[in-house]
Amino acid sequence: MEVTRLLRALGWAATGFALLVAVAFDHVYLDWFRQVPYGPFELAAAVLPALALLAAPWLGPRALPVTAGVLAVTVVVVRVLHRTTVEADDHLPPFSATAVLALLGLLALLSWRGTALPSAFAAPVVVAAVALQPVLVRQTDVYTIFTLVLALVALVVLGAGVAARLVVAGRRTQAVRIRLEQRAEFARDLHDFVAHHVTGIVVQAQGARAIAAKRPDLVLPVLVRIEKAGVETLDSMRRMVGLLRDDDHLALAPVAGVPEVRALVADFGAALVEDGDLTDLAVEVTSTVHRVVMEALTNIRKHATDVHAVEVLLCQANGWVVVKVTDDGTPGRGSSGGFGLRGLDERVTALGGRIHTGPVATGGWAVEATLPARRTT
Repeated sequence: MEVTRLLRALGWAATGFALLVAVAFDHVYLDWFRQVPYGPFELAAAVLPALALLAAPWLGPRALPVTAGVLAVTVVVVRVLHRTTVEADDHLPPFSATAVLALLGLLALLSWRGTALPSAFAAPVVVAAVALQPVLVRQTDVYTIFTLVLALVALVVLGAGVAARLVVAGRRTQAVRIRLEQRAEFARDLHDFVAHHVTGIVVQAQGARAIAAKRPDLVLPVLVRIEKAGVETLDSMRRMVGLLRDDDHLALAPVAGVPEVRALVADFGAALVEDGDLTDLAVEVTSTVHRVVMEALTNIRKHATDVHAVEVLLCQANGWVVVKVTDDGTPGRGSSGGFGLRGLDERVTALGGRIHTGPVATGGWAVEATLPARRTT
């Protein structure tokens, strides 16, 4: 988050510096054309779009295209009025560098993050305001060439903004698809989870009924176990269904536990190190541990090369469960990210934990997740 804020601040500062350079350039070449300093029309055409561009980070997606469209029309009007204030057209420069730069910046922003429908109307207006500046004051071959060049630049900026918009939309669509796939998997696993626990409760109830006549003294302990199993099942279901209903977090697959983690590590041929009390952990914790290990081992198999040793550390201390998977190989392409690790990050965060992936100092790659050690009642 801090890095993002720093980059935004640097981008804002760079934009301000570029606008200052454009203002200085305008001043110099206006003097060359007219032998006079900036007038009120030149100031209006330069300052208004520049201020809007500097304020763009605080403009919402709806206000951005409206602001850009209004300023584009303003620049055109000022340009026409500008023409009426000079005695000869050859005293007019082909364009205002400050206005062009500011309008191009607004064009890029509105095509990237502006509301779709207003941006579709505002973008052509901004392109026209940038491209038509030369021919609004003189219709000569040189000024027409300037118009074509500005139009080409504006279209390139518009295309870059639209491309960035499509990339962001594609990532969002991909994230939604992953979320829906995981929720579908969650629903299937939740059915198995409920069926398993309810089956155990039914079996214990049938056993209690069978021994009720001959050993009534054993019925009460069985009822206590049934009650405990029912409470545990309800608590876990409430937590998992709550995550399923939460639009901000991905659901968790609920079935796998510590024994399944041991079997997974053994099948892969990795070393398993356990430390602390790992019994009676809540099902959403153990299932997430299983998913972390499975994703990490899958990435090792798919992406890492020259792997000689893989270690899985599973420990519990001070109310936290830590699972860490390390290898000594060479990380390949795709080891550092992907939708699988992105989904894990959302799973772990949903439980109040954190996850870290990256290279280790001695060589290889590590995936480490820390989760709160919730226990069954």
